[in-house]
Amino acid sequence: MSEALADQAAGLRRLLRGGALRSITLVGAGADGDPSLATADLAAALARHGRAVLLLECTDKATDALDIGHQAEHRPPGEAGTSSLQVLRASFAGRQDALRLVRALDPAAKSADILLIEASPPADLACAAAARELILAVSPSAVGITGAYRFLKRLHHPSDRRRIFVLVHRGRSETHAGRIFGNLSATCRRFLNLSVEYMGCIPDDERIERGARLSRPVAEPFPRSGPALAWDACAERLLRWPGLGDDDMADFARRLIAAAPNTLSQS
Repeated sequence: MSEALADQAAGLRRLLRGGALRSITLVGAGADGDPSLATADLAAALARHGRAVLLLECTDKATDALDIGHQAEHRPPGEAGTSSLQVLRASFAGRQDALRLVRALDPAAKSADILLIEASPPADLACAAAARELILAVSPSAVGITGAYRFLKRLHHPSDRRRIFVLVHRGRSETHAGRIFGNLSATCRRFLNLSVEYMGCIPDDERIERGARLSRPVAEPFPRSGPALAWDACAERLLRWPGLGDDDMADFARRLIAAAPNTLSQS
């Protein structure tokens, strides 16, 4: 990190106020993996469980400045104002974007319980390194499974303190998903000395695509569908697991700034 960038980072950390924030990055690491459907559905499920969620959608479009395309607030239908879902869309293509990104995130993060990040390359590796928890959405194809392992191999460092969940997205069955997880888990333990945890399986269902065409999480038009019920179960499971200790926006910013120069293209 250059001296100027280090000074900027230190000043930024002094400006960010504390407050508990659970940071989670969801990555679809295979060549056929698309995290956008999964993050929207998980964010909506967490909001239905009473959490204030800030969903950050990072694109890989390179720009000279951070592009905040949209920020909105939604509340689950029929529920009181005890939970919310804010959406922030931003470009993230270089190390200076990390500084602009945390400046943009900080005001919204002050009212959030969970920062949920959807990231595409090259931002995915930096955001995964910065978040305390990683959800790897694995498609049940050979390409998806191989891509998931390669991503973990690139990300992993023995000193990392990070919880990693494996979610089989659009799996054929729970049994098939269990086999995928078992094989991936065994490979990670053997070759990376890395433990991963099973989050669940979202069943393949044409209503996922129908919800996407409506630009809505699948649980809104199809609340009793298999994918909607599976997302609720995943959200419950995620919330039952304890966090990894106190964390806040300043901690996330420090990790993101430290990761960006080594994992992102130069601005």
